[in-house]
Amino acid sequence: MPQHDRTRLCRGRLCRAALASALIAGGCESWKSAKVDHPVLGPPPPRLSQQESLDQGVAVADASGESISGYVKVSLSEPSPISDHAVVAIVNGRAILAGQILAPFRPYYVGKPDFQAAEIKKAIIEKQLDTRIDEVLLVQSLELMLKPEQLKQIDEKLDEEFDKESRKIMAGLKVNSKIEAEQMLSKQSTSLAEFEQAFKRKQLATLYMQEKMGSRVPIIGRHEILEYYNANIANYEHPARAQFQLLSVSFDGKRDKAAARATLDEALAALAAGEPFPDVAKKFSDGPQASRGGQWDWLKPGEYADANVDQALFTLPIGEPSGVFETANAFVVVKVTNREAAGRTPVTEVQDAIRTALLNAAQENAANAVLAELRDKAVITKYIE
Repeated sequence: MPQHDRTRLCRGRLCRAALASALIAGGCESWKSAKVDHPVLGPPPPRLSQQESLDQGVAVADASGESISGYVKVSLSEPSPISDHAVVAIVNGRAILAGQILAPFRPYYVGKPDFQAAEIKKAIIEKQLDTRIDEVLLVQSLELMLKPEQLKQIDEKLDEEFDKESRKIMAGLKVNSKIEAEQMLSKQSTSLAEFEQAFKRKQLATLYMQEKMGSRVPIIGRHEILEYYNANIANYEHPARAQFQLLSVSFDGKRDKAAARATLDEALAALAAGEPFPDVAKKFSDGPQASRGGQWDWLKPGEYADANVDQALFTLPIGEPSGVFETANAFVVVKVTNREAAGRTPVTEVQDAIRTALLNAAQENAANAVLAELRDKAVITKYIE
C-alpha cells in the first residue's frame, strides 16, 4: 500500500485498530443497538450536589439535561484571580474547570506576581476553551458509542501507552523515578496524574475523530493532483536564476582606485596561475560573501544592483570567470556556477507535496465537519465574560 494511503488509514499511536479491537471484544454490533435519548447527550445524568459535580467534573443538571444556575461567570476583563475550581463551561452536563485548561500551562504563570499570573491565566482560557470544549464533545461521543467493557479495554491500553510517555517525561526532567518526577513537577504546580489525564483525553478524542473522519477523507489520486496543479500553475512557474562566485575589491575612503586595481591584479594573477576561485576570493575579496569564497545563492534577473554584472550572470558561460567590471564603488569579477532557465516545475517533482497538501486540507475539512455536527447537537454553556 502506498505511504499516503497508510497515512490516511492510520494516524496517531492508537489509530483505528484500537477502536476495532475494542468493538470486537464487546461484539461488533453491540454498540450500534444501544439507544439513547439524545445522540450526543445520551440519558440525562443523575442529579448531583454542586460539590459532587466539582469533584467529578460534572455540572449539576436537571432531568432535561439543562444546567442549573449557580455558577459564577469567570470575568476575563476584570483583574480578579481565577480559581482552578472555577467552572468555565458546561458541555452536555459536564463541567470544564479552569484548572483542567490551565494545567499544561502552569509553568508559564507559577511564580509570577498575582496580577500578571491572572492575566496569563485569562489569556490561556480565552485561547484554549473552544479546543477543550471540542475535546469533551469527542470524548463524550466515544463514551456513548462504546460499552463500558470496551472503554475499559481502551483505558488499559492507554495505561500502557502513558507508561511510555511517563518515561519520556522523566527523561526530559533528567530523573530516574516517578517519585523524583512528581517532586520536580510539584514545583511547577502540576503532576504526572494531570499529564496522564490530558494524555488520555487527547487520545480518546483522537480515536473518535479518526473513526468518524475515515469515510469523509477522499483518496488523493492522480486526477486530483493534476487538477490542483493545473489550477495553481502559476505557483510552479519560475524565472531564470543563477548562482555565482564573486570577487570584489572596493575603493572608498580607505583605498583609492589605483590601490584597489593593484589588489585586483594580484587576484587575477592568482586565478591565472590556477588557484581556485573560492580561495582567491577569500584572500583578496572584501565583498559580503568573501568568507564563503565569494559564493552567492540564487539570484533572479534584476536582483543584482549593478546592471552590467546582472546581465553577465545570465549570459556568461558557466564556470568561466568574467572580465573586470567597475561598479560604483568596486572592481568586480564573477564566475557563474549554476544557472536555470525560466520554466515550470514538472508535476512529477511536486506531486508528493500536492498530495500531502490536499490530504491535510481534506482531513481538516472532515474534522471540522465532525465537530460542527457535534456542536450543533450539543448543549454548551460558557461561564466566562
